[in-house]
Amino acid sequence: MKLCASDPTIKKTIDQALQQAVAHLRARREVYFLNDQPGIVTTHQLASLIEQLASDLSSRDKLTARRLWGIFGVAGAWDDAQGDADLGQHVFELLDAAYRPA
Repeated sequence: MKLCASDPTIKKTIDQALQQAVAHLRARREVYFLNDQPGIVTTHQLASLIEQLASDLSSRDKLTARRLWGIFGVAGAWDDAQGDADLGQHVFELLDAAYRPA
């Protein structure tokens, strides 16, 4: 099912899931990890990046959505940072359903 990214309810659901992800990373001790995000070397830096991208995300912003999709996608930075697998999958599915081209 394709969700409409411009639907305020979907946007709010995605925002809440992204904030859960940020809180999850910040609740853990800061850990260094290798990943494909330029300038991101710690879990707390990844949390800040996710928070910034979440605030930049709009219903028509495919570039920001694509970057978040890459973070939460298979073998993305979320996995590299050993983020919670279920939470990462939930965020990825929301982003994928709302922003993936038909």
